[in-house]
Amino acid sequence: MAISLNWKILDMVRESDGGVISVSFQCKAIDNNYVTHYGSAMTFTPDSSSSSYTQFTDLTESQVLDWVFTKLPEDTCQTKDEIETNLKTEIHKRKGLAGLPW
Repeated sequence: MAISLNWKILDMVRESDGGVISVSFQCKAIDNNYVTHYGSAMTFTPDSSSSSYTQFTDLTESQVLDWVFTKLPEDTCQTKDEIETNLKTEIHKRKGLAGLPW
């Protein structure tokens, strides 16, 4: 079975005007009974005068994940692809070290 990767927004903190200032997120890698994940949080500085500003109630998970993917290298020194590769490598290591000898 192929390793499935699932990115998810876990929580957001917003200012009273609705501007998002913090996002908690996770990427989970699953291959049958093998699971590993990477999770973190990052801060944002909302600019309600920007043409790309979206009201809190109009945000989608996909849009917020795009923010996360864009800011990952700055906050974590890793890209989305690098995190996914590391998770897949961890699954492969676990599969090679797990199990019974009989």
